[in-house]
Amino acid sequence: MERPLPTEEEPQHLCLDKGYDNAPAEAVVTGAGYVPHIRRIGEEKLDDQREKTCPARRWVVERTFAWLGQWRRLAKDYEQSPRSTEAFMQIAMIGLLRGTLYHAN
Repeated sequence: MERPLPTEEEPQHLCLDKGYDNAPAEAVVTGAGYVPHIRRIGEEKLDDQREKTCPARRWVVERTFAWLGQWRRLAKDYEQSPRSTEAFMQIAMIGLLRGTLYHAN
């Protein structure tokens, strides 16, 4: 499934980490039509009562990368084409989902 390109009417948002908090990265992101969002560690979105409304979910990405790293084929980038790497990532995610569904029953 192709991702739709951002437009002025419907901009797409891009969540980035601290590594992309610099002028060249911001120029590339905004030049591509995305709205960058960079939250520093410990910085969360707070409402009027200073309560967290949208806690950062960095752990979701870190956990997913850790799960993918358990697949030997994905531990190192051996593939010649990006399509092969994407295919093996999809196979790994199917395996992870299968395991999750199996243990849920």
